[in-house]
Amino acid sequence: KPYLILQGKNGWERKGEQLLRALYAPVATPILYSGDLDGDRSPDLIFAGIETKNPYLLLNKILGNSFNLTIKGAGKGFSPTGGEGAIIEVSIPKREKQIHTLPNLMSQYLASATNIPVTFGLGEAGSAVVKVTFPSGEIISRKVYAGNSYIISEVTK
Repeated sequence: KPYLILQGKNGWERKGEQLLRALYAPVATPILYSGDLDGDRSPDLIFAGIETKNPYLLLNKILGNSFNLTIKGAGKGFSPTGGEGAIIEVSIPKREKQIHTLPNLMSQYLASATNIPVTFGLGEAGSAVVKVTFPSGEIISRKVYAGNSYIISEVTK
C-alpha cells in the first residue's frame, strides 16, 4: 500500500494514513516525477505545483512480487506517445487474465504524456505474460519477471 509523505519542518514526514482511495489534492499539481526514490525497485512519485507549499511524495509499498511496465506509442500516424488507449492483458499462472486500459493522461490538468511506469502485482508468481494492444492495432506480447521494469514500445515497421 502506498503512503503519503509530506515535506515538513524537519524533513519528510509520514502523515500517518495509508492511501486506500483516490488521492485528494486541494490544489493543481502539474509537476510530476516518477522514479525509485527509496531503492526498492518500484516507481515512487513526487508531485507538486505552483500553489503547493511543499511537494507530495507517494512511496510505492506493494507487497509480494511485482513488475513495472511503461507503454510507449510511436506517435503521429500511429498510437499516442504516452500509450494512451492501449489495452494491457496480464496472464499470471493459475489466475484469471487481467485486462487494463491505459487512461488518457491529457485529461489530467497539465500532466500530459508523463509515461509513468505502472506497477502490476504478481502475488507469489515469479513471472507473467503481458500482451499490449496499441490503438493502431499492433499487438506485442512479452514474458515479464518479478522485480524488473519493462518498456514496451510500438514498432512502426
